[in-house]
Amino acid sequence: MASSGVYDPDKPWQDQIDRDSVEVLLRRWLPEPLERCGFEALWTPKRLIQQLVEGNLDRELVIQVLARYPYLQIPPTPEVETFADVPAEGSFRDVARGARKLPSDKAFYKDVVELKHSPGLDSGTSL
Repeated sequence: MASSGVYDPDKPWQDQIDRDSVEVLLRRWLPEPLERCGFEALWTPKRLIQQLVEGNLDRELVIQVLARYPYLQIPPTPEVETFADVPAEGSFRDVARGARKLPSDKAFYKDVVELKHSPGLDSGTSL
């Protein structure tokens, strides 16, 4: 599975996401929404979930993408994470936060996590 790497709070989060991998992933799993909505509307987990909430994306396809997304990794901190330690978008926290926007779908977060950690999951970043 692709990974953008460890998040550096001293650099813009937008510059740290592997945009090329995300674009390939979106082209494979969400070609029509990508064409319809554009890359900017779909390129982070937060934005994907927002499109799902608005009814513009299919739940199962979003789960497939989120399980394969090249998340920014948040480094552990000794005591408490500060706001600067967490990217505004692009980490797995987007999924946890976004799942709260789907109160009628209590299994969403669990389904993403289970698929993300399933054996043999391909990255979905090759066509």
